[in-house]
Amino acid sequence: MSDKNLSWTKISSEKGDDLAILQVRHDWLRHPRSGKVLKRLVLESVDWVNIVAVTPDEKSVMVRQYRFGIESCTLETAGGMVDHGETPLNAAKRELREETGYGNGDWSYLGAVEPNPAFHPNLCHHFLARNDQRLG
Repeated sequence: MSDKNLSWTKISSEKGDDLAILQVRHDWLRHPRSGKVLKRLVLESVDWVNIVAVTPDEKSVMVRQYRFGIESCTLETAGGMVDHGETPLNAAKRELREETGYGNGDWSYLGAVEPNPAFHPNLCHHFLARNDQRLG
């Protein structure tokens, strides 16, 4: 089946109540086959970054933090949001330093993905930081 047969037609869009880090939008879309119009939620955000950091002795740098959505702590790679006017690389360096105290590594851009395209139109940029060291 071609993408054209899967594409919904946007009928209208309405701004919803913004959340702390997300902007809410409601779109009314026409189903490509049935013609039925459905309301869909879109959560707009700035782009995100995710950093896989490795020390000179090949140890992964991870972050343990409480996550409200699952009401539990997670062990994850450093990451966060790209501030307005900031490049993804600068955001990645800032987030790694803020969350772990590590930095000054050799940086490589791994690419970007749509983290949850069902209702997030932003990108998540992935970086590899090798030879990272704890800063003072």
